[in-house]
Amino acid sequence: MSGITFWLSAAGSFLSEKLVNGPLNFLVRRLYPLKKVEDRIKIDLIGTYPIDFNFGIDVPIITVHFRISNYSFIDIDLEKADVQLDVVQPLLKGQLNVSPTNSRIRCRSESNFDFSHLGLDPNQKDLIEKWVQGSLLRDLRIHIDAHFKSKMGGFSKRVDLQCYAPCEITKKNK
Repeated sequence: MSGITFWLSAAGSFLSEKLVNGPLNFLVRRLYPLKKVEDRIKIDLIGTYPIDFNFGIDVPIITVHFRISNYSFIDIDLEKADVQLDVVQPLLKGQLNVSPTNSRIRCRSESNFDFSHLGLDPNQKDLIEKWVQGSLLRDLRIHIDAHFKSKMGGFSKRVDLQCYAPCEITKKNK
């Protein structure tokens, strides 16, 4: 980022924060409603293969890597994110543990998150193994339902994503 771009971004962030928190906040809410903020939040998977499967350990783990981009003019806080993983049928559901230190997503920035699910039961492992074709797991769908709060109010954003995941099934040696 060049020096001028940095200073313009910093000035815009400062002014938007002062307007939202200042005496003219009713005007800002009128001109820039919460729906516009919600529309400028994007959730997407990170990388070509955003899901890690690790079956070769005592407690099998699946990790989903995703990014939340905040293109709005205000800071938002991620309160919670519900994640569901489907392989033809629902496979697992869980909630991302969000700590106060990593929940803030500044205006015009992005943050990366990892959702890990520990301890797959045998039925879940069998379903994954059944749908692996070669080294790819096809028809993999991820549903993320994220709940945010901001100085202008709270809102939710749901995304339904589809991807292929490399899946090397390694059995635990006894």
